[in-house]
Amino acid sequence: MKRLTWRIVPGLSLVGASMPLYREQIKIFHAPRDTFFYLFQDPAFVPIQVLLATLIVDRVLRIRERMALLIAFAP
Repeated sequence: MKRLTWRIVPGLSLVGASMPLYREQIKIFHAPRDTFFYLFQDPAFVPIQVLLATLIVDRVLRIRERMALLIAFAP
């Protein structure tokens, strides 16, 4: 249970922090339809963002590993 707590508490805190921001956005722009549209559209891009981040991080790590190996075995 303790392992899950460190993920649940920050997750709920972030969701709780976003709710007043969305409420203010609706009050300022008077466009709840647009707000809810983007609220549900944003999670649709999460898999794409994860894919791109994974590819980029993998590439950077490979380059760093290759450089570390070259330096370690340099005469």
